[in-house]
Amino acid sequence: MGREKIALGLTVYNTFISSLFKVGKKDEAYWILEEMKISGCKPHTVTYNAKIHGFCIENDFDAAYKVLDHMVEEECKPNVISYNIIIGGLCKDGKWSEANDLFEDLSRLGYKQDIVSFRTMFLGLCDCRRFNEAAIFLDEMLFKGFAPFSEGRKKIVDGLCEKGDMELLIKVLSSLGNANLIGVDTWELVICSMAYKKEILSISNVYEKLNSLMVP
Repeated sequence: MGREKIALGLTVYNTFISSLFKVGKKDEAYWILEEMKISGCKPHTVTYNAKIHGFCIENDFDAAYKVLDHMVEEECKPNVISYNIIIGGLCKDGKWSEANDLFEDLSRLGYKQDIVSFRTMFLGLCDCRRFNEAAIFLDEMLFKGFAPFSEGRKKIVDGLCEKGDMELLIKVLSSLGNANLIGVDTWELVICSMAYKKEILSISNVYEKLNSLMVP
């Protein structure tokens, strides 16, 4: 495109920079960023979010936070996506407590937690096997009208079946049921998990207890 003297727009630069950060080629990405500035194409929030994502992949969260500071210096305001990326990165690195602190801090920073914020945090808690915290978070999430990904629902149900925490499992199933989020796949998962653990008789107990808790 350069040889043909075709102008490289913001979208092209953002795509290229994002790809370079994803595969760990930071030096090349920085070179493209400099070229981008020289060409008069000012970096956008999407550009900086690509950098944040690249640092989070490497678990370099100090660098990711520094990008946020740099954005402010460049008068390019971060958006909720900028913070969601860091929350997701922290969760993947097992830093669920730090991720939750950042999630809770969003309002103070002037951002409204969106569905991605909630889904990312819930899935992160499940990945870290913090099922008690995930169950509490699930209720808050559902109360605000946000539904977790099917992957998140599967992880919490599967994890509680594996752990054998029937009391918390019933509570989670009740919350999901009241939000019409229990499907055949969920029951299949419960049955298969209990069958594997040779707890077949517990299935009917779970089902009966769940029916007594469900809102008609």
